[in-house]
Amino acid sequence: MTFSLAVWIALAELAQGPVPPVAGAHSVGETREWTTAEDHRNMMEQLAIKALRPGPSGNEQAPNHANYDEALANPFPKLPDVLTLNNGRKVGSTEEWRTERRPEIVEDFEREGVGRIPKNVPNVTWSVTETANAQVAGHPVVGKRLAGHVDNASYPGDLPVDAHELIALCAPRPTFISYGVPERGDAKWLDHKGRFMAAVAAGPVFRLLGVKDLGTSDDYRTEKMPPVNVGLLDGPLAWRQHDGGHTDGPNWKYFIPWADKLLNHTRPLRTADARAAAPEQPAQVVGPADQPAPRTDQNSMTAHAALVKKATTGRIDVYFVGDSITRRWGALDYPELLANWRSNFFGWNAANFGWGADRIQNILWRLENGELDGVRPKIIVVLAGTNNVGSEPGGDEKIANITRGLKAIVDVCRHKAPNATIILTAIFPRNDNMAVLPEIDRINTYLADLADGRKIRFINVNDQLADQDGRLFEGMTGDTLHPTLKGYQIWADALKPIFLELLGPPAAIDLAPPPTGDPGARHRVIR
Repeated sequence: MTFSLAVWIALAELAQGPVPPVAGAHSVGETREWTTAEDHRNMMEQLAIKALRPGPSGNEQAPNHANYDEALANPFPKLPDVLTLNNGRKVGSTEEWRTERRPEIVEDFEREGVGRIPKNVPNVTWSVTETANAQVAGHPVVGKRLAGHVDNASYPGDLPVDAHELIALCAPRPTFISYGVPERGDAKWLDHKGRFMAAVAAGPVFRLLGVKDLGTSDDYRTEKMPPVNVGLLDGPLAWRQHDGGHTDGPNWKYFIPWADKLLNHTRPLRTADARAAAPEQPAQVVGPADQPAPRTDQNSMTAHAALVKKATTGRIDVYFVGDSITRRWGALDYPELLANWRSNFFGWNAANFGWGADRIQNILWRLENGELDGVRPKIIVVLAGTNNVGSEPGGDEKIANITRGLKAIVDVCRHKAPNATIILTAIFPRNDNMAVLPEIDRINTYLADLADGRKIRFINVNDQLADQDGRLFEGMTGDTLHPTLKGYQIWADALKPIFLELLGPPAAIDLAPPPTGDPGARHRVIR
């Protein structure tokens, strides 16, 4: 499969700087200082251009100033249909796309976008003038500066093509479209909305050629962009807008797993912790627990977007964060557990921000990417770490890694919600492998030492969940890991006295945001 990396390659080349002007009639080895006017005149001569039509002025006070009003930024709202031939006939097969429509679009770009290519165009001789090894967002790249000459004497008119057709020409090759946000980059020139519209409009060609598009409708004029930091990464046509500036660096960590999947490439696991995934999701590559790391599968990113929105809704006095053990308690797809949640916490404005199969580093990433921003809870309840423990012992190094991660969660909670009291919950016993129980005990001892009894509290209900050997009591779990209603009630009974102390009795009404659930739950039978 040919792999299309047009966006990344173009930016990597641009990072190396502009190509210096060709010196016209001067000898190759001659060095000369150019003024701006001389450089402009020389380039006009090389391209056989006699005059330039005036463009918009960079002076915003000028009558013909460049437009920065988003409402006026799209004078041509109707894009050419990628699957309609110039004669008006619809494309109905891959063969018609390959032999008829695609050549039409290529011709339009060659004539109107790149520059009309004369029938007797002279050969273009390209030469590499400089090669440099560099890094882009910490990844090694090789940059090459090319020098060449093209005769662009024809005068271009209005373009009959647009960016969506350029994207369509990449189909069915994997194509990742990456953007930043105006607030961090070129605020008046970044057209992320227009490029998203183009990606949507190119979707029919990807589907025609048998691969997945963005998963949106084909109506590019009404389709809404995903929130920042929420990608559409399920297929060969991918989109993600990060919260950085004019760089693709923040998107590398999403691009690489996306590319691995499409190329059927498996990266080696870096630690035995990769076997520690909870049953709800497959194992992932694992790094340091104190370094934020996102879950890049589409379901997790959709859930993250919902939780970010949830953080801005209603009033949240009690904020629960954790993995699937936390999530299930207040989730729409576990109605019996949700009823127990409401019976215990209604009136205290409690909201659940757990997500299934998260490791500590995934929770850290969510906390640092919008799910706790501006919430200002009075209490934060944390239960995390069982997916880092996993079902296999890992020794001192693994325990140290987990405790560093738990300390990082405390630190980010204190930074984003400095007035909140943090309640650390001891990791519950898990019985899929009794050999990990000593490690859980050592981690819980660390959590107890982390608490100060005032702003950081610690609760441990494990002696009510399991016997002295860590074996869970009858009826406490249905899968050796997740609690039943009985187990959740034991946890609630330990939390409510602290809530009563810090918040007073629960109110008659509850202002917490509505509960959320697993976006993919409608596709599964919950047992």
